[in-house]
Amino acid sequence: KPLHYTTTMTTGVCARLAIGSYMSGFLNASVDVGDTFHLSFCNSNVIHHFFCDIPAVMALSCSNRHVSELVLVFVASFHIFLALLIILISYLFIFITILKIPSVEGYLKAIS
Repeated sequence: KPLHYTTTMTTGVCARLAIGSYMSGFLNASVDVGDTFHLSFCNSNVIHHFFCDIPAVMALSCSNRHVSELVLVFVASFHIFLALLIILISYLFIFITILKIPSVEGYLKAIS
C-alpha cells in the first residue's frame, strides 16, 4: 500500500525501527567485544592500521583465535543475509502489487 505511507509509518513505528537498529548494533558490538576479551595478548600492542577494527586486534593475540574468527564471520554473515532477506521480501511485495494492477497501462506505468 504505497499510498498509505503516512498512515502506516507513524511516529511509533519509526521509533521502534530506530530502537531495533540501535539494539542490533549494540548486540553486535557486545558480541565482538566480549569475544575479543577472551583472547590473551602477550606481544606487541601496535596495530598497523589506521582503523582499530576487530580483525586487527585479533591479529595481535597469541592465543588460538579460530573460534573468535568463526564467531566474527558468523555474526557478520547473519547481518548481511538478514538485510538481504528484508530487501528481497520488500521487492517481492512490490512485484506482487504490480502484478495485481488490472489495467495494462497502469501495469506498464508501474514497471517503467
